[in-house]
Amino acid sequence: MSARGSCRGFTLVEVMVAVVIVAVGMGAAILSVNQNVYNASYLRDKIMASWVAENRLTELRLSGTTPKVEETTGESEMGDIQWLWRQKVSETGVANLLRVDIQVSSELEPQGTLVSLSGFVGVPIPSSEIDSRWAGAASEQ
Repeated sequence: MSARGSCRGFTLVEVMVAVVIVAVGMGAAILSVNQNVYNASYLRDKIMASWVAENRLTELRLSGTTPKVEETTGESEMGDIQWLWRQKVSETGVANLLRVDIQVSSELEPQGTLVSLSGFVGVPIPSSEIDSRWAGAASEQ
């Protein structure tokens, strides 16, 4: 046997092909991890923005006053992020009921609305105008 025939190993071309295959695979793995991190960050921001919108609507409902039919803006802080909200109160055509549309965006991206929420706020009715059928009075039969 010759000395040349007993040597076993990889040629330079085989090593280079293996390195290219590993590099492409690692690139795809890094891209996938990067996309997952972006999605998690986006979902976190979307959830917090929806909480800001829900909190704003709850504040209106619990204020005990009738909101004005107008468009207003404001800021709220949640999760160490400053959130910008825009609220539009409009009439519904139903007595004692107003529609509230709230849009929330991040201070970092004020043009991009993350969440839009629509809700309704009832106008308080004086107790003299309450229909007894809705006040829990027993009905006569």
